Amino acid sequence: SPAVADGTVFVGSDDNHLYAVDVTTGREQWRFQTGAPVHSSPTVVDGTVFIGSNDHYLYAVDTTTGTKQWNYQTDKWVCSSPTVVNGTVFVGNGGTHQGHLYAVDATTGNEQWRFEIGTEAFSPTVMNGIVFVGSEDESLYAVDAATGTEQWQFETDGSVSSPAVADGTVFIGSDDENLYAVDAATGTEQWRFEADGRVSSPAVVDGTVFVGGSAGIRDGKLYAVTTDADTGTKESPTSQDVDSENPHPGQHRQCPECSTDIQSVEAKFCPHCGTDLNTCPDCGKEIKDISANFCLHCGTSL
Repeated sequence: SPAVADGTVFVGSDDNHLYAVDVTTGREQWRFQTGAPVHSSPTVVDGTVFIGSNDHYLYAVDTTTGTKQWNYQTDKWVCSSPTVVNGTVFVGNGGTHQGHLYAVDATTGNEQWRFEIGTEAFSPTVMNGIVFVGSEDESLYAVDAATGTEQWQFETDGSVSSPAVADGTVFIGSDDENLYAVDAATGTEQWRFEADGRVSSPAVVDGTVFVGGSAGIRDGKLYAVTTDADTGTKESPTSQDVDSENPHPGQHRQCPECSTDIQSVEAKFCPHCGTDLNTCPDCGKEIKDISANFCLHCGTSL
C-alpha cells in the first residue's frame, strides 16, 4: 500500500524497489533499490520514509533525494509496515519458525530492543506506551514500548491481524473467523463477533468496527460492528456481500513452473504441466488466498 506525503507517493514493488512518484503528474522522482521484493507499506515521518524489505532489512530513506540514511538488518524478511512513535521505529519480521518485534532508533538505526515471537509478526500499533502486535502464531501481544517487556498475551485459534486500538480496546481479526475486542490494559476478552470466514485487519471509526471476512475464493463480506461504550456488548452487526459472483474480475496469474498464463484464479493445478498452484514453489507452504501476489510464509512472489 502506498503512502502520500508532501506531494509525493511512496510505494514498494516486487521489482525490489521503493519508488517516489509525483502525486500530480505520476512522474518518477527517484527509486531506491533493496535486495528483494518490497511488500512492506512505507511510513513517512519528518522527511524520512521507512520501509521493510524481504532482504531482511529495515531502511530509512530521505524523502527528497532517495538517499539511504541507514539500514538495520534483521534475521528474517520484513513484510510488516513500520510504525514510528516518539523517535522509535517499531516493526515486525518473521518466518516459518520465528519472528521478532523490533524497536529501532529512527535517527541512527540502532536497535533499542527486540521481542521474540513464535512466527511472523505483523504491522504493530502503538498507544499509550504499549505496542500491540498480531502474529501468525495465533496470538496478540502487548509489549512495553520503552523496554520491550511483555505485558500480556491473548491467544486465538488462528493467525491474528494487525490491530486497531480505540477507547481502551484492541480490535483484531483472526483466521479462526472471529473479530475480537480485547481490553488494552489487561488483555481480557470483552467480546467476540463470529464472521463467515477469516477476518481482516479492522478499522474503527466513531464507535463502529469495519472488517472484511472471507470464507473462500467465492465468498466475501464487509462487516460493520458497533459496540456499547459502557458495557462492551455487541450491537446489531451488519454485513455487505462483496462481489461474491465475480470476486477477482480481470485477474490472472502464471504457473511458477512452466509460465503458462492461467486465466482463472480458481484453478488449483496448471492445465499445462499439472503444478499445484495452491502450494508455494519455494517453501512448500499452503497458499490460503490463491489471489495473493506473494507467499505470506517466505515472501516468494507468486
